[in-house]
Amino acid sequence: MLKNLTRKEGDRQLWGGRIPVTSWLRINPHAWAYGGTFVDPKDITKSALHTPATQAGLQWIWDRLWVDNSLVQIPQQQGWSSFIEGLAQHHIATAEDGMHALQSVATQVTSEWDIAHIPRGPARRASWGTTDGWGLWNGSKYLPEAWELVKFITGPDFLKLQSRIELLIPPRASLIEDWMRVVRERFPVLEKVNLKVVPEALSATNYLGVAENFPCYQETIGDIINPALNEIFRDGKQKPSLFRDLREQIDRAATACGATFK
Repeated sequence: MLKNLTRKEGDRQLWGGRIPVTSWLRINPHAWAYGGTFVDPKDITKSALHTPATQAGLQWIWDRLWVDNSLVQIPQQQGWSSFIEGLAQHHIATAEDGMHALQSVATQVTSEWDIAHIPRGPARRASWGTTDGWGLWNGSKYLPEAWELVKFITGPDFLKLQSRIELLIPPRASLIEDWMRVVRERFPVLEKVNLKVVPEALSATNYLGVAENFPCYQETIGDIINPALNEIFRDGKQKPSLFRDLREQIDRAATACGATFK
């Protein structure tokens, strides 16, 4: 699909798609799609970036950037800074990103558009799905009051307000139909958009996942992995196999901050 959509339109280059390739969180599902993970599920202090399945998912992205260039490279994003601008200005045909951007797409992209499921990988269809989480400090002097606040901000009245103000998807299955009705009332352009992709994804088995992280985030992702992602996907100077070389360094850094879990 990406290759078929990549073409010249007069003097304008149109790329098949854009993926936030330097984002640890956003590319995580491409490893899942191949049956891999970023972090060892049996030991979160160990990297799995070197494993064959994960390498295959990362290599797929690299090939789309640097072999057939059906994904736009970061240096090629001239004159537009966001995927929304890229869609609106017809530089890219598709964009992979979060549903948090629904309001911006609805207001800025004037040509006809739609939402689609993430294509299925060799192992499964996979995407990233998460919502806000709330916790109470057990040392608080105001636990009863804090509990009432948490009940309110996770209840249907507050979640409906979020849908109406920011078009955010509510984390309650009972409110999804209300969300679809509300966002279509606010933005008539969404009448033609397949919003049923959302409940289909939320109700599917083994489709949505949450981000994988090491105990020491800054020491691993901040100091080692993010610079490597830039070399691999932003600059094209390295290939995903770089993570094989960095395996021991990442493993050491995963516990360098002293964080433990009981």
